[in-house]
Amino acid sequence: MTHRRLYFYLLACGAVLLAVVWWASFRTWNTLSVSAPPFTGAVHVGAATVSLAWNPGETSPYPPRLRSIPVRRTPRSVGAVLGKWNVRADRIYQVAFPVWLPYLVLAASGYALVLRAEKKPRGRMEKELAERHAAGGAEDEKR
Repeated sequence: MTHRRLYFYLLACGAVLLAVVWWASFRTWNTLSVSAPPFTGAVHVGAATVSLAWNPGETSPYPPRLRSIPVRRTPRSVGAVLGKWNVRADRIYQVAFPVWLPYLVLAASGYALVLRAEKKPRGRMEKELAERHAAGGAEDEKR
């Protein structure tokens, strides 16, 4: 199996997985919250958006938990999903991006790796072809 074929299989499987995650994000609001001694963090997936929140220096008494709520019952605020946090809002870092963005980055990176993998042996193959052609050309001149 060539690098390119493997890449296309992985690309197709990733596209199917992306479609499933995108479809599910419109039906449920999923939250993973983690609290370790130096920080508190959360990942939210809903409405085709991934949101990452990180709060350094604050901890929550809750253990890591994964919550899933149907969209029709989703509260208006994220705080209602996570429960009350006793944290300072000015110290929370948050970024949100579309669900397809990680797939796009991974697909582009994979394509760059495939091009690099195909380019490496090409020089060796061209050298062998040139040597064979030179050897074949010398034989043609002798005839």
